[in-house]
Amino acid sequence: MTVVEKKILKVLNGPVKVRQEPGGKELPIKLQNGALIEVEAGSMQDVGGFIWWKHGAGWSAERSSDGKKVFMGDPSLPSVDEPPAIDTLPQLNALFVRWPVDLDKVDWVQYFGNTQYAHKHGKQWGYDKFAQGLHSGLDLGCNSPEGIPVYAGLYGAFVKTDRYGVHVDAGDYRVIYQHLINTPGFAKGAAITPDTALGEMERLPGNAHLHLEVRYAKEKFIVNPLLLLPQDMCEACTKKFSRFEKHFYKDTRWSQWQTPFDQPIILRGGKLIGPLA
Repeated sequence: MTVVEKKILKVLNGPVKVRQEPGGKELPIKLQNGALIEVEAGSMQDVGGFIWWKHGAGWSAERSSDGKKVFMGDPSLPSVDEPPAIDTLPQLNALFVRWPVDLDKVDWVQYFGNTQYAHKHGKQWGYDKFAQGLHSGLDLGCNSPEGIPVYAGLYGAFVKTDRYGVHVDAGDYRVIYQHLINTPGFAKGAAITPDTALGEMERLPGNAHLHLEVRYAKEKFIVNPLLLLPQDMCEACTKKFSRFEKHFYKDTRWSQWQTPFDQPIILRGGKLIGPLA
């Protein structure tokens, strides 16, 4: 009996097509991101500008022959839509050095992730299409917003101001400050410091707030801002707004993601996750 040696490849940039033979007829099967594929160790062929491997369902390309396009690879690598592990995030607990809105002026928050509001109203505002059905930022709300200043809270560089807010690049992150008025004019690339005033909180009747959103890896993922604040700053917020059962959605079928810190990293435009999935 001949034993066929196997090696494992992970789908990194799928879906990956399956064919009858290298470069041949396409089969009605696709290998999805994150899938681990057992390929025959001695089956590799370079055909039509791609490196092919044989597996149980047929043949699939690992990469282009020049290596510029990669579809499958080392199982230790993340797929294109696989969120990074939280403990690998750069500047963890250190990106922000002050609150963008002074906490003594903040009357309410909507935390990041699996919130009651996202479950009830998320589809109305496109959370299902943009943020996998979850709340994509940290909202800092004020009942009396007259002239409430919003600061950067970090070191970075100005990118632009558009209808979504003020965009600042800070290392590997794009930080967006939404619902501002009276925003100053900055030159692109202008240095931003923690005390840079980015504008004032927009006076939305009964709902004035800063929506603080942090995107990562060329804006592919959306990260919980609390993960990037020092512990003492986080505790100041979570102690003030400590009724987590009021903030996070739970029912007889869904009981995950019930604290401000155990929320998932969001894939922008990814499929629904959480209780709406």
